[in-house]
Amino acid sequence: MGAGKKENLGTKLQNRLTRDRARKEKIGGYELQNRLTRNLPVRQGRRGAVRKGWYEAVPRHNDVDDGPHHATVPGTHPEEPLEIAVNLVETYLRLTGYFTLSEFEVQRREQDGSYTTVTDIDIMGIRMPGATVVGDPHGVGADVIVLDDPILALDSGVVDVIIGEVKQGEAVLNPGIKDHGVLHSMLRRVEWLYADPLPRVVTGLQRNMVHESAARGGGSIRTRIVAFGRAERSTVNVIDTVHIVETIAGFFEEYEAAFRPLRFSEPAPAFLNLLHKMGYTLSSPPEE
Repeated sequence: MGAGKKENLGTKLQNRLTRDRARKEKIGGYELQNRLTRNLPVRQGRRGAVRKGWYEAVPRHNDVDDGPHHATVPGTHPEEPLEIAVNLVETYLRLTGYFTLSEFEVQRREQDGSYTTVTDIDIMGIRMPGATVVGDPHGVGADVIVLDDPILALDSGVVDVIIGEVKQGEAVLNPGIKDHGVLHSMLRRVEWLYADPLPRVVTGLQRNMVHESAARGGGSIRTRIVAFGRAERSTVNVIDTVHIVETIAGFFEEYEAAFRPLRFSEPAPAFLNLLHKMGYTLSSPPEE
């Protein structure tokens, strides 16, 4: 009888552990992410003051539990981690001096008060004029390391604002990125920088994919839509991701003393830095 009780107790314990493990996996994976990203906070206006076409950009990942999402972009999943191609592009922009926002969904408030996700923006970058210095010596007698990439075509005294689409394959743009409301929603975040009215900036951007306008307090702002992905050559509106990989790897190799002490937690720069530390070099295949 004692043995039977021990076996029964062991079975119960095993069943309990199995249930706990299943519960942990259920909460720790998909359902937890869904719960954390449901129904992002919305601002309430005066009754009758909300019109169709009201847009708001919200982070694709959120840590607030406010109920269920009412709409999602087809083919996107809020529970997915940061896409590695986006991570690669964001690393490139940060190393060359940009402040970045990544993976934002743009929502529109409909006339009936419901919300629709219009599109998602992979990356937005803002770069102020001036050099990007690594390990600023600040008066110490040492060489100054300046990170720069001529492909970005940066001019002195010009703020550069990028709204970008990132692809692992060919560098193409989703149609939604040129929507007037989408662009207006994203540029609201830096509206203070513009001396020109924001609708004028958005209209120019829709027409030409790049727009130069006066900056508040002097100087100018170049605002552009950029497709990041595989491309034969890079332009003001297209940046080849092969070039991005080679540029980051080149920074790590050329300025090894500055980058070696750094610990990169993001997957793209961490992997490239690991390859460099292990003695690998990256190069494009020879042209046929």
